[in-house]
Amino acid sequence: MISAVLGGTNEWGFPVRETALVTYRSVFVDNLRYLPKAALAPFVLSLLITFALVAVELFPDPQVLSGLGQVPLRAAAMDLGLFLLGMLLLYIPHLILMVAWIRLTLLGPRRAPPPLLPKLSWAHCRAFGYLLLATFGGTAVLLAGSLLIFLLWIGLSLFDGIPPITVLGTLIGIVGTAFIVVLAIGTFLRLMLALPGTLVAPSETLGEAWRLSSGQNLRLLIALVLVWVPVVVVGLTGFHLAGGSLEEPWAQGDAAVLFEPQEPGFLLHYLLATLLALLWTAVNASFIAVAFQTILRWYPPESSPAPRPAPHAMAAGRSGSDSADPGGAESGTWTQPSRG
Repeated sequence: MISAVLGGTNEWGFPVRETALVTYRSVFVDNLRYLPKAALAPFVLSLLITFALVAVELFPDPQVLSGLGQVPLRAAAMDLGLFLLGMLLLYIPHLILMVAWIRLTLLGPRRAPPPLLPKLSWAHCRAFGYLLLATFGGTAVLLAGSLLIFLLWIGLSLFDGIPPITVLGTLIGIVGTAFIVVLAIGTFLRLMLALPGTLVAPSETLGEAWRLSSGQNLRLLIALVLVWVPVVVVGLTGFHLAGGSLEEPWAQGDAAVLFEPQEPGFLLHYLLATLLALLWTAVNASFIAVAFQTILRWYPPESSPAPRPAPHAMAAGRSGSDSADPGGAESGTWTQPSRG
């Protein structure tokens, strides 16, 4: 069973190991030399946005969220809105890097070299739209599942005096929560699989991505966790060597301390955290691109360099029809198999 989950041995299984390895190779081998160029503008923009938010006192502070229940509703809504606005502005550099890195991963450096000075375009708006859609979808599944488990827990609590039912309720809560988390994150990832198609092909791919990724929630989640491992290790090692921690820039409870000359350590730790966050974005973008290519079987156009084989062995020898999207030079090739 473990081999089937990780290796994708059944006909429609998602190859977890291969996807993680291809993602590693895409970021840390094939395209590593392009990372400084792709991340330079987002890094500088992140610092400028951070400085501006600190100057106008809009820099997101987690303490704001923890204190929302202690202020009037109107003030709490305003504080939450300002917090989300700051988070949205801080995410713009990561959105720029994500779009450039997905295109680089799928089309290669000759057809889609990362720009040194990127410009915001409709591609970034589409990417943001799909990100919101995936976030809302995953959150809706999480909330609906949590509500169902809560109602079930209330029902079982009526039999609190019966030990077997109490134990059963505990098991249902643990297993149900794990299932809902997997389903919610899987829903988010399945919706995000349509994003690369909007960046490299003009056709709409949301329905096809959703259909072909059916039943792959757990595999997608396991593959994503495996992809995150090296970034987490690098991040923890970097902060350990720097003598700081992930919470160090906010240790004083005031974001303005980042730019105080007498506290250079805070700024250095924040710079390191920003670099690691951009690396995290590149890794996530590569994972989405590789998963998109694997599940939807999209290949670069013939005029591009020879495409890297899709990370799944079951593509060989399987019947299907190849059709070129007439949308343009970057539309690529789709291989649509039949489940029947």
